[in-house]
Amino acid sequence: MQVRTNADTPDQAANAVGFGAIGIGLCRTEHMFFEGDRIYAVREMILSKDLEGRKKALAKLLPFQR
Repeated sequence: MQVRTNADTPDQAANAVGFGAIGIGLCRTEHMFFEGDRIYAVREMILSKDLEGRKKALAKLLPFQR
């Protein structure tokens, strides 16, 4: 049997692999942004008044998703 796991952070993914999971089945992206300064970029994106403001905020979030 092959098992995939849910993971929201790199630490959770590493822990799951350590227990034998073959991959990640679900990653809730929004949970990646609760820690540290990341939440500020999320709020900036939500509160942006125009497309350019949203793009600027999303550019800050992209490295975290990668």
